[in-house]
Amino acid sequence: MKKTITILVLLAIIAVNGVFAQTPQLFKYQAVLRDASNIIVASTPKTVVIDILQGTATGTSVYEETHSITTTAQGVINLNIGGGTVNSGVFANIPWNTNAYWVKVTVDAVVISSAPLLSVPYALNAKYAESANYTNLTNKPILFDGTWTSLSGKPTLFSGSYIDLSNKPSIPAAQV
Repeated sequence: MKKTITILVLLAIIAVNGVFAQTPQLFKYQAVLRDASNIIVASTPKTVVIDILQGTATGTSVYEETHSITTTAQGVINLNIGGGTVNSGVFANIPWNTNAYWVKVTVDAVVISSAPLLSVPYALNAKYAESANYTNLTNKPILFDGTWTSLSGKPTLFSGSYIDLSNKPSIPAAQV
């Protein structure tokens, strides 16, 4: 019984670590909602539809989701794009590297914005991973080039001569 509990605890730890190791398929969106008279819409329930468009502000929709939220006392809405109720598409399957993408935001059936998705500073550095040259990397492992001479800790090859052998049996002089 104790062994079974130990195994279950270990499996739970492995599962939790696996979940935390995943990259979240979300990004933040925040806005302040105002009415037509420029008055802040405070503490009011709203339906927000997020649409990811490919190419342009009027491009093809590749993903759409809905969020039912309530504005703060300051009229702020905070949501995680990729975390709403999916209407169409699969967020994790958007090929972010193949095109420009736009975010269209609709609140209570009124389009309030359509803006291009732009890079965050740390992501700009990721472009270098696409063209990294192995010879310029640091802390890289030594790769095997397929030749005997590149192996470290290799055994000495047999020269073919009995004299070069070690641990050879001694032969009595009378038998030589």
